[in-house]
Amino acid sequence: MNDQLETMKEIAVTVVIVIAFVGFILLCAWMYPTMTEVKQMNCAMAEFSPDISTEIKQLCREARRNK
Repeated sequence: MNDQLETMKEIAVTVVIVIAFVGFILLCAWMYPTMTEVKQMNCAMAEFSPDISTEIKQLCREARRNK
């Protein structure tokens, strides 16, 4: 009887660990943004913001020129 109880405890602990691991993996996958996600840039701030690359600044200039 005691051996069965120990076996059931081991199985329960293993199942909980597997469920926690799978849940963690699913949570990470859900939080990770998709690679195809398109981000919009506010071109009004592009010229004076130091955080925006020169490539983005050039694209904003071209977009304003084509309006």
